[in-house]
Amino acid sequence: MLNEALRERLRATPFKPFVVQMIDGRRFEVPHPEFAAINRQGTEFYVVNQNDTGLTLNTLLVASIEPLQQAKS
Repeated sequence: MLNEALRERLRATPFKPFVVQMIDGRRFEVPHPEFAAINRQGTEFYVVNQNDTGLTLNTLLVASIEPLQQAKS
């Protein structure tokens, strides 16, 4: 289930940045574990976007979780 995958990504050591894509096409970057959390039930995913606005997302509406492609210098 994707909620368990989210939990695993947030707890990974070392942490690897990732992107959560919703079924409506919205994408949310998680560059650091302090920018996201998941509730105990695994039904809500909380993320802080680039505008420092907190959002609550329904984990049932997550389409995919992908590695965040870092810009090469």
